[in-house]
Amino acid sequence: MIDEAFRILKQRSVAGVGIEGHLRVLQMLEHEVRVAVGKHRVVAASVFPKAMVQTCIVHLIRNSLSFVSWKDRKAILPSIKAIYHAENADAALLRLEDFEAEWGKRYPAIGAAWRRAWEHVIPFFAFAPDIRKMIYTTNAVEALNRSLRKIIKTRGSFPNDEAAMKLLYLAIRNAGIHWRRPVAWTAAMGQFAIQFGERFAGSAD
Repeated sequence: MIDEAFRILKQRSVAGVGIEGHLRVLQMLEHEVRVAVGKHRVVAASVFPKAMVQTCIVHLIRNSLSFVSWKDRKAILPSIKAIYHAENADAALLRLEDFEAEWGKRYPAIGAAWRRAWEHVIPFFAFAPDIRKMIYTTNAVEALNRSLRKIIKTRGSFPNDEAAMKLLYLAIRNAGIHWRRPVAWTAAMGQFAIQFGERFAGSAD
């Protein structure tokens, strides 16, 4: 099911899939990701072989803290943050080793979880620190997706795709009002242009 979803997006392009198609793809992806998180990465890589896959660091931290007793959480968090706050991937690995030396005996599952995900933890180190702050978590994307699904579900039906797209456009505009941190897209696009070359056709306009 998930491979079909990715192929729909590739073959018809994101812009070419109608609103019903978008919802169907989202539902297919959501179901499959809940069942097997690792599988969608493998399938996505087969359909989009040049894609960079970045694990949500916030979710990885939450998963890590689920192994920690309440009395240790405040003490352990700085050591976890030191990993993804490192200046580069090599330094991050050293911080992970430091964490394991300090906390590994008490909480061995945390280091193991980071090492299993390491391939998808480090891609964001290719970008400048300011850009990393924008891409290290999927929370903003997930919140926006929830708001769009909610407004589509509340409305129920639409006379055509254009009506649905107009409603989604307004929903995104309204959601932007509540975003707490401004996104420096011009700086980000400069970094993406360097990183991805001709694959990135962004514009600051």
